[in-house]
Parts: sequence; structure tokens; C-alpha cells
Amino acid sequence: MRKVKLHGFTLIELIVVIIISGIIVASSTSLLVQATKGYVTGRENINANWQAGLALERMTRDLHEALSITKATSNELAIINIYGADIDYKLEKNRLMRNKQVLADGIKNIAFNYHDANAIHYISISMEFIKVKSNFSTLVALWNVK
Repeated sequence: MRKVKLHGFTLIELIVVIIISGIIVASSTSLLVQATKGYVTGRENINANWQAGLALERMTRDLHEALSITKATSNELAIINIYGADIDYKLEKNRLMRNKQVLADGIKNIAFNYHDANAIHYISISMEFIKVKSNFSTLVALWNVK
């Protein structure tokens, strides 16, 4: 009688392949999770940088056009510009508001500091975002305020 040779895998070979495949999938998943976290963090940083740049640029432009300051506290600033318009900046529910319109979102804190002995001639503005650990700030000279 002739012996027929069977081709196939043993149970031990299949178990070894399954274990090795599991290790590869687990390490790939870890890399994928880290890449996703990096993407989300990068997106949040870009969004915060964009919003901070836009908000600080807008506030700088408005402050350069300020004729008088009507309210100056550590977290609120109100001015009258050279066109006679009232402009008010304040933080409400993690949103930086400019006259009831959202200028930036996700703000943890905003601080206005006023510099000069007799009258305010410089204002420093600092913003801190909730999801980003960076602080954004600028110093603005008031050109028209006497």
C-alpha cells in the first residue's frame, strides 16, 4: 500500500501564527493611536494659533483706532474708536466676545494689563486657551488716546 502524504499545517503552527499576528496587530494599533493623538494635538494647536492671531490682530487694529477707553478691567476692555463706535471685548463662557460676536473660542483666560503712570498709553493682552498649553500675548500702543 502506498502512503499518501497530506499537506497542511499542524495545530501548533496555526497557534504560533495567530500569536505572532496578534503581536503585530497590537503594536500597529498602538502606533495608530499615537498618530491619531498627534494629529488631534496638532490640529488643536493650529486652530488655537489661528484664532489667537486673528483675535490679537483685530484687537490691535481696534486699539490703534481708539479715541478713549470707557472700561478697563483685567478681563474686559471697552473703547470708543475714531469713528465713534463702541467696541467691547470680554470673556463669556470660554469665548472672547467683540460686541456680542464671537472672536475666538476655547479661551481659558484673557488678561488686559494697562501701562503708564498718568494715562493708559500701552495695553498688553494675554490669552490662554483651554486645550493648548501655550499663552498668546501682544503689547499695543494707543496712538490716539490723549
